[in-house]
Amino acid sequence: MTFCNQRRRHLITGIAAAAAFGLMLPAYGAGDSTPVTGNSVHNQPLTKLNIAIVPVLDGAPYLYAKARGYYKDAGLDVTISANDSGPTIITGVINGTYDAGATAWFPAAIAISKGAKLKYVMTPAYMKKGAGHGDSGVVVKPDS
Repeated sequence: MTFCNQRRRHLITGIAAAAAFGLMLPAYGAGDSTPVTGNSVHNQPLTKLNIAIVPVLDGAPYLYAKARGYYKDAGLDVTISANDSGPTIITGVINGTYDAGATAWFPAAIAISKGAKLKYVMTPAYMKKGAGHGDSGVVVKPDS
């Protein structure tokens, strides 16, 4: 398998996983704790949800899910807003401009360390030791 095909496979897998995750959100969202099943969402008004993203590749799954109608199928009326940085997104979530935001872990960690009341969900990322290009991770001492 060529490098390009591997990258494409990982991209498609990532988009599919993010879209599936996006479909799970309304099932266990705020308010009623009863999972959404079957056609029950089609009998109710759509729940409005404002999501902030940085318009880079990591934001593609949110745009893809909206374009394919996945959010509406799950009972959501999603508005996606482009922002210039993670800290801007965090500020918007804290002040209520956005219901949720997609950002790197570091801006959220800083805000939480300063007392912000945020719920932060991390998604798994493809990481390969020594890969270099665009890979990220958190490194800590073994005894921390």
